[in-house]
Amino acid sequence: MAGTSKARKFIPVGTVCNSLPNGLVGTLLAFRALTGCDTTSYMANHSTQTSWTLFKEQHAILNGLDVGDITEETRKKCTGKNPVI
Repeated sequence: MAGTSKARKFIPVGTVCNSLPNGLVGTLLAFRALTGCDTTSYMANHSTQTSWTLFKEQHAILNGLDVGDITEETRKKCTGKNPVI
């Protein structure tokens, strides 16, 4: 449910989830944490909308960020390089 008390709007979450590319739903929380939480409004100078467009195509790079500790392999996969932490 969204909207105001006078103008309620119901969003069918199941329909939204079914319209997303396969595998994207499992990485959606990681995307939200990186791009849309209250403390992060831009990621590397890219707006959430720009990031969303790329995320829809490349969402698999966030696999593993929502489970346990971040491994070296997951970090390399997400950054595409081997940065020093």
